Amino acid sequence: MEACVGSVSIRNAGEFNGFLKPKVRLFAEPLRFVAGELILPTGFKPAVDPGALAAHEIACERFAPTKAAVHH
Repeated sequence: MEACVGSVSIRNAGEFNGFLKPKVRLFAEPLRFVAGELILPTGFKPAVDPGALAAHEIACERFAPTKAAVHH
C-alpha cells in the first residue's frame, strides 16, 4: 500500500521501513525488487496466498450486511 500511495503523493525515496512487516510472504506472487526499487509490472494485481494467510490465522470473523428494520 505504501508503494501505491507514495507513487502519486511523494517525490522522495519513501521509507519502506517494514512497519509490521510479516516474516512470511503473503502474496501469491512476491513483490519484485531490483537495485532497491520496487518493480510493479503493468497490470500487476496483487493477490493474497490463501494458504499462507490461513497458516498464520489466529481467528476469523465474517460479517454480512443486515436489513434495516422497517417500522410502520
